[in-house]
Amino acid sequence: MLRSLTVRGFALLEDVQVEFEPGLNVVTGETGAGKSLLVNAIGFLLGERADATRVRSGATEASVEGIFEIPPGRARDEAFRVIEEKTGTRPEDDGIIALSRTLDASGRSRAFVCNRFLTRETLREIASYLLTVHGQKEHSTLARTQVQREKLDTFAGLDAVDGLRSKFAQKRTVAMAAWRELSELRRAERNRLDRLDLLRFQAGEIRGADIKNGELKKLKEDYQTLSNAERIRTRLSNHLESLHESESSALERISSARRAMQELAQLAPALAPLADRLEESRLQIDDVVSETRRFAESLDFDSARLAEITDRLDRVQRILDRFKVDEAGAIALQNEMESEIAKLSASWERGEALEVQLKSMLEELFVTGCKLTAARAAAAPKLSAAVLESLRGLEMEGAHFQVALRELERTPLSAADAVLADESLANLPPAMAEPDTLVKSNASGFDDIYFLIAPNPGEPAQPIGEIASGGELARVALAIESACAERVSTPIILFDEIDENVGGRLGPTLGVHLRKVAEPRQVLVVTHLAGVAACADHHLFVSKSVRDGRTQTQVESLEFDERIHEIAAMMTGDGASETAVAEARALIQSVNRKAFDEWTAMEAQGELKPRGKGKTGSKSKAAKAVRAKK
Repeated sequence: MLRSLTVRGFALLEDVQVEFEPGLNVVTGETGAGKSLLVNAIGFLLGERADATRVRSGATEASVEGIFEIPPGRARDEAFRVIEEKTGTRPEDDGIIALSRTLDASGRSRAFVCNRFLTRETLREIASYLLTVHGQKEHSTLARTQVQREKLDTFAGLDAVDGLRSKFAQKRTVAMAAWRELSELRRAERNRLDRLDLLRFQAGEIRGADIKNGELKKLKEDYQTLSNAERIRTRLSNHLESLHESESSALERISSARRAMQELAQLAPALAPLADRLEESRLQIDDVVSETRRFAESLDFDSARLAEITDRLDRVQRILDRFKVDEAGAIALQNEMESEIAKLSASWERGEALEVQLKSMLEELFVTGCKLTAARAAAAPKLSAAVLESLRGLEMEGAHFQVALRELERTPLSAADAVLADESLANLPPAMAEPDTLVKSNASGFDDIYFLIAPNPGEPAQPIGEIASGGELARVALAIESACAERVSTPIILFDEIDENVGGRLGPTLGVHLRKVAEPRQVLVVTHLAGVAACADHHLFVSKSVRDGRTQTQVESLEFDERIHEIAAMMTGDGASETAVAEARALIQSVNRKAFDEWTAMEAQGELKPRGKGKTGSKSKAAKAVRAKK
């Protein structure tokens, strides 16, 4: 249960502390007093979005804190599991969970559980195990097929995180991804084969050329040398003669000058180093002559070798020109092509393996979907019976209500369900057959759910959205909510003005329904109906006042005498009228006899006294009138 709620700086809720009790808690108050604001504060605490406008003018931040006491069971186990996984700490075994959330003036929020920071997503996950909300506009959306499916699944317990519907959705997502990949592989098959042929040809050309880094430069040098072999040899022969072989060769002249320099060095010692340098020059020229002679002797015109070099040069140059690369680029391009060839070759193998996997996925999906359909089919008559029972109590005794299952219509995956990388392909026919298991399903299974009703005997049942009376639709929605609420696993249920369009005459009946729902859990109800308020175990009154020139909302718990006057005001608008008070007292006595007897006994013994104003401010006009008399 929600034990307490503390709200500060949240719009008109300047500083409000609210204590809740087990069983049925009702919240009443005049229109505009702030009942919905209280619901919004609870919603914000449990992870709903809120912008900076919720921060009270003049405040630096808004804050909401709730103390939850969760009884042993699945809800506590799952909430504790999430808290421990996300924060590394585990709440005490007494089941107390302290949640808090703040919102600053810039719109940023922070959330904490047991004083540990957590994300909004984690907060919402924890909240899903604590509280279920049924909003005031439920009946306006009830005509939607997906909403009807949600109601049936809630009633059947199929909407759990680890339930059949979740398993089906997961399996279908995986199967859809596999089908899309396989379809794209098959669609691209022709292009794949053409590309593979081209790559194999081009990579074969480069591979066959066996190009080496720096080879082109070497080939050009060899070609230049070999094609001019005779000319080179002739000119080298002439130079060798001038350097070494003739009587007046350079080598002979240097030798003669060296000898003369050595003789003169005896007379002028400074010439000795110059003679040595001439000797070094002679030795270098002699070495050049030797290497040149060897090169000339090795140089021989070879037409076959020249043709070989020419062919090789043409082949390498043609490859490089064709692909507009150098030798290193050609080698890199060959590696890239061979890598793509391997990838394209493997895609066929991937497609073959994917076909086998997809077949297995679809079989598992079909089995899971059939189990989901069977579970819905089993739950449908039970929900129908539960709703009919509630409708009889809501003065629709002759109504007929039925939950019907119908197979989903075929929806082409290529047009509606597939999300292709290239949107221009969305309207093309699929490259392979669309599996029936996918085209006849959605993320929720194989079924459409229809709620059919005949409000009056003898009339044919029609889809619920086609019935004429808004009041009847509201009552049907209430009956469905009541039936589903009894199957909700959360320990707290919040009904936010779901009695809209329901007349006051039906209030007591609705209140009895809500008391039944509240037997195993805590129920919070925001209501305008006196009959609902009379059934409460705990009554909270919301009012609005002006203090120091500023408007603020108060929330207070009403004692028995204050409750009577508030219910009287809800019935007639005059909580001080003796007639209205008597009617309110009689109403409580008729619908809440046990509590009425306990209160009257305490009243007779003088044990029942109204509470002081306290921190939250004044009560209703009727409650203040009672105090004035006392």
